[in-house]
Amino acid sequence: MKNQVRIKLTSSITGAIFWGGDILFLSVRYAIFLLALLAMLGISSSNAHAQSQCQSLNANSMEDFSVATSSGGQICIELKGLTPGETYIQVDTVYNFTTPTKLGYDVHVELNNNTIYSRNIFLPDDIDLAKLSIGSSSEARLILSNAQNKSGYTYTFNVVNSKEIAHGFSIISIAVIAKPTPASPPPPPTNPAVEEIPLGQ
Repeated sequence: MKNQVRIKLTSSITGAIFWGGDILFLSVRYAIFLLALLAMLGISSSNAHAQSQCQSLNANSMEDFSVATSSGGQICIELKGLTPGETYIQVDTVYNFTTPTKLGYDVHVELNNNTIYSRNIFLPDDIDLAKLSIGSSSEARLILSNAQNKSGYTYTFNVVNSKEIAHGFSIISIAVIAKPTPASPPPPPTNPAVEEIPLGQ
C-alpha cells in the first residue's frame, strides 16, 4: 500500500509542477493530504531519532521520515540526492481534525549554513510549492519546528524526499498533523484514615 500511495503522490506532484494554475495547488494539496493520512495511519516508516541529531533522507531511495513531538525543539533532516537546479519543496497547513484551534509550524532550508527557504505555516489556507535555489549542490538541510499554539498538542511531521527521474526533478514533501496530547492520568486515590473506636464505649 505504501508503494501505491507513493505512486499517487508522484503523479500528483508531476501534475502540480507541469500544469500550473489551480491544478497546481489542488494537486499539491491532494499529495500532502496523502502524506498526512500516512502519518495518521502509521504506514510510513518511522526512523525517529533524537531531535538533537539529523536524520538523513536520500531522494534516490525515495526515503521518508515520520516523527511525533510535543516539545518546542527542532527537527533536523539532511536532504541528499537532490537534483541540482531542479529541486522543489511543498508544504501545507497543519491537519488538525479534533479541535478548531489554529496551529502552525516553521520550515527552514539551509545550504552551507545559509537560509535559502523560510516560511511560517499558520493560516488555514497556507500552502506553498517553491523551487529551492541549491545551485549545483545535491544536498541541503531541512529544519522543522512546531511554533504557534503548540502547547497541549503532539505534532507528527511526515517528510518524503523523492526524485521524479522521468522529468528530471526532485521534491521534498511535508505533511503535519496535530492531536491533543493525552492528559496525565490522575493519581490513585488514597485510603482515608479510619478512626479506631474502642469497643465497649
